[in-house]
This record gives sequence, C-alpha cells and structure tokens, in this order.
Amino acid sequence: MKRFASIPALGMALCILAAPLAQAELYKWVDKDGKTIYSDTPPPPDIKEVKPKKFGDNVSGPSDDLPFSMREAAKRNPVTLYANACGEPCDGARKLLAGRGIPYSERNPEKDPAAQEELKKLAGDLQVPFMLVGENQVRGFTEETFHAALTSAGYPRSFAPRSRPTDSPPPAKAAKPEETVTPVTPPAPKKK
Repeated sequence: MKRFASIPALGMALCILAAPLAQAELYKWVDKDGKTIYSDTPPPPDIKEVKPKKFGDNVSGPSDDLPFSMREAAKRNPVTLYANACGEPCDGARKLLAGRGIPYSERNPEKDPAAQEELKKLAGDLQVPFMLVGENQVRGFTEETFHAALTSAGYPRSFAPRSRPTDSPPPAKAAKPEETVTPVTPPAPKKK
C-alpha cells in the first residue's frame, strides 16, 4: 500500500486557503417578502436593517467553565431577563434560570431608563418579567414557557457545575489506617 507523504503539506495548503474565510463577513437581513436572508455579499441598497457579522470577531462569551453546549447556546441565543422587585413571577424567573445554570443578564426597567426604553421597544409596555432568548420573546413567567424557550434555543435542560472534566472518574478516597482491611486466609484443616 502506498502512503501519501504529502498529507501534512495538503493540510497546510488547506489552512492557508481557508485563512481569508476566517475574516469573511456574513450579512443578515429581511427581504421585502419577509424572508430572512443570510449571505456573504452585502444586501441590496434598499434594505434598511442589516446585521453584519465577521467570522473572525472575538466575541466575549460565557465562561469557559460551562459545558460546550451551554457556551454555544449562550453565544447563539444570549438570555436577557427584564425584571424588578415584582415578587413571585420575577423571583421564579431568576430561580429557574439559576437552577438551569443559564448565563443571563438582568435589566431592571424600574431603575434603568435605558432598560425601560429597550423593554418598551421590544414588548410595547413595561410589564415584567420579560425574557429575551436570542430574538425569541417570552412575556410573563410560567415554568413551561421559560423551559420551552430555553430548550428550543439549545440550552441543556439540566446543568451541574463541573468541578473536574466529565470524562474522568471521581478521585479515589484514601483509606484511613483503621479502615484498611487485610484479607485473612484461614488455616487449612488438619488431616488426621
């Protein structure tokens, strides 16, 4: 069987060819028919709202101590909770997000005029709690609607903070001297 001596060279060539793509831009816009368009070419001049994104951008994201699936969901669909001291609904929303380990930012429209304007623009009113998951809006609080929005955005249903890599077994506990058990072999019965 013949081996390819140029496989490392091929890999290097592919990396060099792909380098320009690392800085490529992607454009997102909605056309006149209401379709969302993603393209690597700029939209027509009549499109007003365009969201450009560079692939090479370093986006500060969630903490590296989160599982990969959680980090990816948070990058794609960041969670913002608009809440104040509204009692059980706002407390329940915070508790659910914390219980699932969801990284989120909280905005208080009662104390922050910028948050108040954002909430008015998004929801049309100042009713809290209001959760934004990516572009998905959730008004009010029920566990079912919050769980459904988070799960559909790719957030794992349950999360336990990692204290060690998930694929390694827990460290063995050292036995105390008094707990050490040495097997004893009973003497063989004497033959007569």
